[in-house]
Amino acid sequence: MSTRITIQLGLTLVLLASASALHGQDDDTRFHAEVFVAGIFDSGNNVETYGIRGGAQVSRRWTLEGALSVVEDAYEDVYLLDVSARLSLRPERRNDIFFLFGPGLFWTPSFDGALMFSAGFGSEIPVGKRFYLRPELRARWIEPSDVVGTDLSFGFGARF
Repeated sequence: MSTRITIQLGLTLVLLASASALHGQDDDTRFHAEVFVAGIFDSGNNVETYGIRGGAQVSRRWTLEGALSVVEDAYEDVYLLDVSARLSLRPERRNDIFFLFGPGLFWTPSFDGALMFSAGFGSEIPVGKRFYLRPELRARWIEPSDVVGTDLSFGFGARF
C-alpha cells in the first residue's frame, strides 16, 4: 500500500471516529451538492479521480444521490456514473454516519460501457451551518465476482 493511500485511510478513520464526538446542528435542508477527490486502489494500480455529487433527502433516513466521476488513467480517462440510495444511521444529527449502495455505469471513450454496482460507507462532518466534509469508502463491481476498484474519497459540500 502506498504512503499516500495509507495516509488517506488513516485520515478517514480519524474523521469517522471524530464525527461521533461532534455535536450536530439541526436544520431543515433537503438537498445537497458537493465536489470530491478520491484515490482508487486495487491490485497495485493507484489512480486519482475527481467528481461532483448531489442528492435529495426523500425521508428522515433515506437520501437519493447521483455522482459523476472522472478517473484519470495513463491510457484513457474512465467515467463512472453512480446512482445511490443512502441510509442515514444518525439522521437526527448533521454529523451523520451512513451506508450507501446502488447501480451505475462504467465507460471509456473506446468502450461503450457496462453496468456496475457500488456499495460503501462514510460520514458527514459539519463545517458551519450549511457546509460539510465527507470522507467515504466505496467499492464497485461490474459483475458480482469482479471488483472494479475501491475508492477513498473526500468531499466538500453544501446543503440548501
